[in-house]
Amino acid sequence: MILETRPRVGSLEDTLAGLPQAVQALIPAENIAYYRATNAMHCNLESLGGSKFLDVQNIFSVLEKDGLRITEAVARRLDDRDALIAKGAGREAFLPATKQEGDPDGLPEALYYRVDGVQGKLGIIELGKLDPAIKVLVRREKSLRDASGREIVPCSFTTIRGKLEDLPDTDFATVIIGRAAGSTKDELWTVHPGAPIRTTLGDFISGSENLPGPQENSRQKVMVVTVADLLASGKMQAQDYIKIVPGDIERALENYEVVS
Repeated sequence: MILETRPRVGSLEDTLAGLPQAVQALIPAENIAYYRATNAMHCNLESLGGSKFLDVQNIFSVLEKDGLRITEAVARRLDDRDALIAKGAGREAFLPATKQEGDPDGLPEALYYRVDGVQGKLGIIELGKLDPAIKVLVRREKSLRDASGREIVPCSFTTIRGKLEDLPDTDFATVIIGRAAGSTKDELWTVHPGAPIRTTLGDFISGSENLPGPQENSRQKVMVVTVADLLASGKMQAQDYIKIVPGDIERALENYEVVS
């Protein structure tokens, strides 16, 4: 089976420049490298990443479809989480739109929007559906640092197996607008195919906190664990999701520097 996809024409920056000013205000210029990495992850069918868009030029093309509605909803602290839950997302996948009394210190806030009519392939799988011995790549897919230089995007977990055409289909995208704890600045966090899943709020695999994001002209440092290791950590359960990417993990690891 050959997937028919829309040609990738027009740069991320070109699409950004054509968005309404109210939408551009949610996309900080200093985060453009982060958005390029997100774009490569979800729009480049050959990249090692998560779920894939099949019919948009880039992630900002999703905002061309529904960006103004999203900006108006952000101003009112309203989102589509109920609609996303109806599409299969678990309630545990969502951060609060506005923190309430009793929520943990340091908890971010986020708003979630469903954009219909966007075709994609879902690159996620429940841990419980995998053999405990299967290898899992621990990798910081995107680099975004706080004022102290600490990486604030947690490492991802990815198993590499199978073919792209075998992954489940989706017909909508999720746009997530978030803000750090204590901040009033809303900004685009991510755009991806399908519903959101519960994400890890920290690097709980020992040593993964020191893994860097992708660096130009160097082999990225990664770690390798097993499904059993993730379940034994106490931080993930059988119903939690990790990423699944088509291919062969041993061949993929040749492109990285594996560290303990």
